[in-house]
Amino acid sequence: MCTVSFLPNTRGFYLAMNRDERLDRFAALPPTIVDLTERRAIFPREPDGGTWISVNDAGICFALINWHRIACEPSRSDVSRGEVVKALAAKSSAEAIANGLAALPLRRLRPFRLIAINSSEKKITESRWNGKQLSTRQHA
Repeated sequence: MCTVSFLPNTRGFYLAMNRDERLDRFAALPPTIVDLTERRAIFPREPDGGTWISVNDAGICFALINWHRIACEPSRSDVSRGEVVKALAAKSSAEAIANGLAALPLRRLRPFRLIAINSSEKKITESRWNGKQLSTRQHA
């Protein structure tokens, strides 16, 4: 099970996240700074290149949680959920994040919940893909 903990403070926030505890999961590669098209981001990686958490130099942080409670298996689940955060890591506004999510091949992904923390806009957005529909909730 993946968990995310968010604690705001006067200078920003603390974020803690664990990766699921599957015993057969490969060890992750340590976080590295990556130069993306428009931004720089830092994130750990799965051996295949995907990631579950990132933060960029625009102050946007992403954390992806596998949503196992939703029993939905796409007919072609050949895209890893680890590609979601990787594809969004350079986004720097709520609008760019929404557009980036809409451009993903969602029907080929298993269910997930994505937490996007936008420190400059002081917003937390939770996007939920249940295998059929993408919904978004704003949190204070």
